[in-house]
Amino acid sequence: MRVKNFQENVVYGTLTTILESQYPDLVSNETIRNDIAAFVLNKLPPRYITSERGYTRFVGAMLYKPDQKDIIKIITLINHAIEIVLTRRKEPETQESTARDISFDSNSSFLRFPVIVGTVRDQKTKQPIEGTTISLYDKGNKIVGMGSKRWRNPTTTQKETFAYFSLWPQSIINPNGSNSNEYENYNFHLSATHASYKEYTSKITIAAQCCFNSLNEFNFDNFHDVGEVLLVKS
Repeated sequence: MRVKNFQENVVYGTLTTILESQYPDLVSNETIRNDIAAFVLNKLPPRYITSERGYTRFVGAMLYKPDQKDIIKIITLINHAIEIVLTRRKEPETQESTARDISFDSNSSFLRFPVIVGTVRDQKTKQPIEGTTISLYDKGNKIVGMGSKRWRNPTTTQKETFAYFSLWPQSIINPNGSNSNEYENYNFHLSATHASYKEYTSKITIAAQCCFNSLNEFNFDNFHDVGEVLLVKS
Protein backbone atom coordinates (compact mmCIF):
# COMPACT_ATOMS: atom_id res chain seq x y z
CA MET A 1 0.00 0.00 0.00
CA ARG A 2 1.44 3.37 -0.99
CA VAL A 3 1.79 6.24 1.48
CA LYS A 4 -1.53 8.03 1.81
CA ASN A 5 -2.51 11.25 3.57
CA PHE A 6 -5.91 10.30 4.92
CA GLN A 7 -6.73 13.92 5.70
CA GLU A 8 -7.57 14.19 1.99
CA ASN A 9 -10.44 11.73 2.42
CA VAL A 10 -11.75 13.54 5.47
CA VAL A 11 -11.57 16.98 3.83
CA TYR A 12 -13.11 15.93 0.52
CA GLY A 13 -15.89 13.99 2.29
CA THR A 14 -16.78 16.90 4.55
CA LEU A 15 -16.51 19.36 1.66
CA THR A 16 -18.93 17.30 -0.42
CA THR A 17 -21.48 17.32 2.40
CA ILE A 18 -21.27 21.08 2.82
CA LEU A 19 -21.49 21.76 -0.93
CA GLU A 20 -24.44 19.39 -1.38
CA SER A 21 -26.41 21.12 1.37
CA GLN A 22 -25.46 24.76 0.68
CA TYR A 23 -24.01 25.04 -2.86
CA PRO A 24 -25.39 22.14 -4.93
CA ASP A 25 -24.42 23.82 -8.22
CA LEU A 26 -20.74 23.61 -7.17
CA VAL A 27 -20.65 19.89 -6.36
CA SER A 28 -19.62 18.93 -9.90
CA ASN A 29 -17.15 21.83 -10.30
CA GLU A 30 -13.90 19.91 -9.87
CA THR A 31 -11.67 22.98 -10.17
CA ILE A 32 -13.39 24.85 -7.34
CA ARG A 33 -13.57 21.70 -5.19
CA ASN A 34 -9.84 21.14 -5.59
CA ASP A 35 -9.02 24.79 -4.85
CA ILE A 36 -11.05 24.64 -1.64
CA ALA A 37 -9.57 21.28 -0.59
CA ALA A 38 -6.02 22.48 -1.29
CA PHE A 39 -6.55 25.57 0.88
CA VAL A 40 -7.84 23.45 3.78
CA LEU A 41 -5.21 20.72 3.49
CA ASN A 42 -2.43 23.30 3.57
CA LYS A 43 -3.75 24.42 6.97
CA LEU A 44 -3.96 20.91 8.45
CA PRO A 45 -1.19 18.57 9.62
CA PRO A 46 -0.95 15.49 7.35
CA ARG A 47 -1.96 12.06 8.68
CA TYR A 48 -0.15 9.40 6.72
CA ILE A 49 -1.06 5.74 6.59
CA THR A 50 0.82 2.88 4.91
CA SER A 51 -1.16 -0.22 5.90
CA GLU A 52 -4.64 -1.64 6.38
CA ARG A 53 -4.14 -1.51 10.15
CA GLY A 54 -3.27 2.17 10.04
CA TYR A 55 -6.26 2.85 7.80
CA THR A 56 -8.63 0.98 10.10
CA ARG A 57 -7.31 2.68 13.24
CA PHE A 58 -7.59 6.15 11.74
CA VAL A 59 -11.06 5.58 10.25
CA GLY A 60 -12.27 4.17 13.55
CA ALA A 61 -11.00 7.21 15.41
CA MET A 62 -12.65 9.62 12.96
CA LEU A 63 -16.01 7.84 12.74
CA TYR A 64 -16.53 6.52 16.24
CA LYS A 65 -14.32 8.62 18.51
CA PRO A 66 -13.84 11.85 16.58
CA ASP A 67 -11.76 14.58 18.16
CA GLN A 68 -14.10 17.54 18.58
CA LYS A 69 -11.44 20.16 17.92
CA ASP A 70 -10.35 18.41 14.71
CA ILE A 71 -13.90 18.33 13.34
CA ILE A 72 -14.58 21.92 14.30
CA LYS A 73 -11.34 23.05 12.68
CA ILE A 74 -12.03 21.20 9.41
CA ILE A 75 -15.62 22.48 9.10
CA THR A 76 -14.60 26.03 9.93
CA LEU A 77 -11.67 25.94 7.53
CA ILE A 78 -13.89 24.66 4.71
CA ASN A 79 -16.42 27.45 5.21
CA HIS A 80 -13.63 30.00 5.19
CA ALA A 81 -12.02 28.42 2.11
CA ILE A 82 -15.34 28.51 0.21
CA GLU A 83 -15.60 32.23 0.88
CA ILE A 84 -12.03 32.93 -0.27
CA VAL A 85 -12.13 30.75 -3.39
CA LEU A 86 -15.51 31.99 -4.60
CA THR A 87 -14.61 35.60 -3.90
CA ARG A 88 -11.39 35.31 -5.88
CA ARG A 89 -13.21 33.64 -8.75
CA LYS A 90 -16.06 36.15 -8.45
CA GLU A 91 -18.68 33.44 -8.68
CA PRO A 92 -22.30 34.68 -8.32
CA GLU A 93 -24.07 34.13 -5.03
CA THR A 94 -25.98 30.84 -4.98
CA GLN A 95 -28.12 31.61 -1.93
CA GLU A 96 -29.37 34.55 0.03
CA SER A 97 -27.32 35.47 3.04
CA THR A 98 -27.93 36.91 6.47
CA ALA A 99 -24.69 38.89 6.31
CA ARG A 100 -25.28 42.66 6.49
CA ASP A 101 -23.14 45.67 5.81
CA ILE A 102 -22.33 48.00 8.69
CA SER A 103 -21.33 51.64 8.33
CA PHE A 104 -19.28 53.30 11.06
CA ASP A 105 -16.64 55.95 11.36
CA SER A 106 -13.00 55.29 12.11
CA ASN A 107 -13.42 56.25 15.78
CA SER A 108 -16.17 53.70 16.39
CA SER A 109 -15.67 50.80 18.76
CA PHE A 110 -17.19 47.49 17.80
CA LEU A 111 -17.43 43.94 19.12
CA ARG A 112 -15.80 41.07 17.23
CA PHE A 113 -17.21 37.62 17.95
CA PRO A 114 -15.62 34.18 17.81
CA VAL A 115 -17.13 31.33 15.83
CA ILE A 116 -19.84 29.58 17.88
CA VAL A 117 -19.58 25.79 17.63
CA GLY A 118 -21.40 22.83 19.14
CA THR A 119 -23.03 19.50 18.44
CA VAL A 120 -26.63 18.27 18.71
CA ARG A 121 -27.28 15.01 20.56
CA ASP A 122 -30.18 12.92 21.78
CA GLN A 123 -30.41 13.49 25.54
CA LYS A 124 -30.97 9.81 26.27
CA THR A 125 -28.78 8.00 23.75
CA LYS A 126 -26.19 10.77 23.22
CA GLN A 127 -26.29 9.97 19.48
CA PRO A 128 -25.83 12.86 17.00
CA ILE A 129 -29.05 14.27 15.51
CA GLU A 130 -28.83 15.21 11.86
CA GLY A 131 -31.34 17.55 10.25
CA THR A 132 -31.61 19.87 13.26
CA THR A 133 -32.16 23.54 12.47
CA ILE A 134 -29.88 25.77 14.54
CA SER A 135 -30.76 29.48 14.78
CA LEU A 136 -28.95 32.29 16.56
CA TYR A 137 -30.83 35.37 17.79
CA ASP A 138 -29.71 38.65 19.31
CA LYS A 139 -31.07 40.26 22.47
CA GLY A 140 -33.91 41.79 20.46
CA ASN A 141 -34.94 38.31 19.25
CA LYS A 142 -33.79 39.08 15.69
CA ILE A 143 -31.85 36.60 13.59
CA VAL A 144 -28.13 37.39 13.82
CA GLY A 145 -26.26 38.35 10.65
CA MET A 146 -23.20 36.30 9.83
CA GLY A 147 -19.66 37.61 9.42
CA SER A 148 -19.54 36.36 5.83
CA LYS A 149 -22.00 35.72 3.02
CA ARG A 150 -20.80 32.11 2.97
CA TRP A 151 -22.09 31.32 6.46
CA ARG A 152 -25.74 30.51 7.14
CA ASN A 153 -28.06 31.39 9.99
CA PRO A 154 -30.15 29.30 10.41
CA THR A 155 -27.93 26.33 9.64
CA THR A 156 -28.70 22.59 9.59
CA THR A 157 -26.72 19.74 11.15
CA GLN A 158 -25.46 16.96 8.88
CA LYS A 159 -24.84 13.27 9.46
CA GLU A 160 -21.42 13.37 7.79
CA THR A 161 -20.18 16.10 10.14
CA PHE A 162 -21.43 14.26 13.25
CA ALA A 163 -24.19 16.87 13.81
CA TYR A 164 -21.67 19.60 14.60
CA PHE A 165 -22.61 23.16 13.71
CA SER A 166 -20.81 26.49 13.49
CA LEU A 167 -22.07 30.08 13.37
CA TRP A 168 -19.92 33.18 12.94
CA PRO A 169 -21.78 36.29 14.22
CA GLN A 170 -21.13 39.50 12.35
CA SER A 171 -19.27 42.22 14.25
CA ILE A 172 -21.47 44.97 15.64
CA ILE A 173 -21.09 48.51 16.90
CA ASN A 174 -20.26 48.39 20.60
CA PRO A 175 -23.52 49.43 22.32
CA ASN A 176 -21.48 50.80 25.23
CA GLY A 177 -19.38 53.01 22.95
CA SER A 178 -15.63 53.27 23.40
CA ASN A 179 -14.37 50.84 25.98
CA SER A 180 -10.87 50.31 27.30
CA ASN A 181 -11.64 46.69 28.24
CA GLU A 182 -10.12 44.09 25.94
CA TYR A 183 -13.22 41.87 26.06
CA GLU A 184 -16.89 42.42 26.84
CA ASN A 185 -19.65 39.88 27.47
CA TYR A 186 -22.52 39.78 24.98
CA ASN A 187 -25.64 37.60 25.08
CA PHE A 188 -27.20 35.60 22.25
CA HIS A 189 -30.06 33.10 22.21
CA LEU A 190 -29.59 29.72 20.50
CA SER A 191 -32.53 27.70 19.20
CA ALA A 192 -32.54 24.07 18.02
CA THR A 193 -35.60 22.59 16.30
CA HIS A 194 -36.27 19.13 14.90
CA ALA A 195 -39.52 17.45 13.86
CA SER A 196 -39.00 14.54 16.29
CA TYR A 197 -37.81 16.56 19.28
CA LYS A 198 -38.94 19.33 21.61
CA GLU A 199 -37.62 22.79 20.79
CA TYR A 200 -34.44 23.76 22.60
CA THR A 201 -33.52 27.32 23.54
CA SER A 202 -30.60 28.60 25.54
CA LYS A 203 -28.88 31.88 26.37
CA ILE A 204 -25.22 32.06 25.34
CA THR A 205 -22.82 34.57 26.82
CA ILE A 206 -19.88 35.29 24.51
CA ALA A 207 -16.65 37.09 25.33
CA ALA A 208 -16.47 39.56 22.42
CA GLN A 209 -13.29 41.41 21.58
CA CYS A 210 -13.51 45.22 21.64
CA CYS A 211 -11.82 46.58 18.51
CA PHE A 212 -11.26 49.80 16.60
CA ASN A 213 -10.10 48.32 13.27
CA SER A 214 -11.35 45.72 10.74
CA LEU A 215 -14.95 44.57 11.15
CA ASN A 216 -14.94 40.84 10.45
CA GLU A 217 -11.44 39.45 10.76
CA PHE A 218 -11.62 35.69 10.54
CA ASN A 219 -9.60 33.52 12.91
CA PHE A 220 -10.44 29.81 12.80
CA ASP A 221 -8.56 29.18 16.07
CA ASN A 222 -10.90 31.54 17.92
CA PHE A 223 -14.15 29.77 18.74
CA HIS A 224 -16.70 29.53 21.54
CA ASP A 225 -17.74 25.94 22.23
CA VAL A 226 -21.30 25.57 23.53
CA GLY A 227 -20.75 21.83 23.88
CA GLU A 228 -23.59 19.35 23.45
CA VAL A 229 -27.07 20.64 22.69
CA LEU A 230 -29.22 17.87 24.15
CA LEU A 231 -32.69 17.35 22.67
CA VAL A 232 -35.61 15.48 24.24
CA LYS A 233 -37.95 13.34 22.17
CA SER A 234 -41.36 14.94 21.67
